[in-house]
Amino acid sequence: MTRVPLVHHRYPHATVASPHYLATAAGLETLHAGGNALDAALAANLALGVVSPYFCGYGGDVFAIVWDGALHGYLGSGRAPAAASLESARMRHGDRLPPFGGEVVTVPGAVAGWFDLLERFGTRTFGDLARRAHTLAVEGFEVTRRGAVPFREAQQMYAGFDAWTAVYGDVEAGTVLRQPAMARTIALLSESGPGAYYRGEVADAVADAVQRAGGVLEADDLAGHTGRFTDPLRARFAGAEVAELPPPTQGVTALEALRILDGLDLPTSEGAARAHLLIEATKQAMADRGAFVGDPDHMPHGPDALRVRAVGVAPAV
Repeated sequence: MTRVPLVHHRYPHATVASPHYLATAAGLETLHAGGNALDAALAANLALGVVSPYFCGYGGDVFAIVWDGALHGYLGSGRAPAAASLESARMRHGDRLPPFGGEVVTVPGAVAGWFDLLERFGTRTFGDLARRAHTLAVEGFEVTRRGAVPFREAQQMYAGFDAWTAVYGDVEAGTVLRQPAMARTIALLSESGPGAYYRGEVADAVADAVQRAGGVLEADDLAGHTGRFTDPLRARFAGAEVAELPPPTQGVTALEALRILDGLDLPTSEGAARAHLLIEATKQAMADRGAFVGDPDHMPHGPDALRVRAVGVAPAV
């Protein structure tokens, strides 16, 4: 297996953080080769989808806040399938959707987001940034003791999914995990761009897998996906400006809680009084999240109504 350097010299004070050391190494390697921070983040993300496939990765979504002298947000979450409806879901499950299975799968937005972000802020090609991820998928990597835990925990959950079991069902500490099918997808993206993911063979395979698992995702749902750049939401707290992404993310929840707290006489020392205020502010923000936050095209109130941009006296708990 190929080893990558964990020390870089071009940016001696730069930091790359990820949940897996090989993904971190891919980001550092990118900086060492002259890439910028966005390049490094994408390289790490691409590698992470290989070495920690139990995270979102190539079938997930992507959200980003980027600073280049100004603050930019990116929403890369896919929508629910066009054929999905609240009425049909309630007929089958009542008021609570199942936490797992084909019915709760949405369009994966990460791939489109990677290319959108790279086009606007990056300095390297997708193929350059995906090279380490492709190598790890082809040559494999040794699964650590800690890295084996998520695979072991997922084995019962995915027991009925033959495709998952064929690749990950026997993974344990010390396994050299190779993922040739994922390598082919990475190579296809490097050669043909995001269109190869959202249309054609890959999109058809994704839709087919979801439908076999009980979902209603169609290839047309993938073909119609677009991410979008947006202005982050901002709020003041303790003299600092805090930025979060707008709905459909839950960033507004954190900002509302901070705005509530900023209007209170919050004790500086740890103790019951401080903990009580923190808990109550969080409860209020979480209640508003449950009641109002969702698809921004269908929210009854915009984020401003949740007091995100409030200036002066914040609402009482």
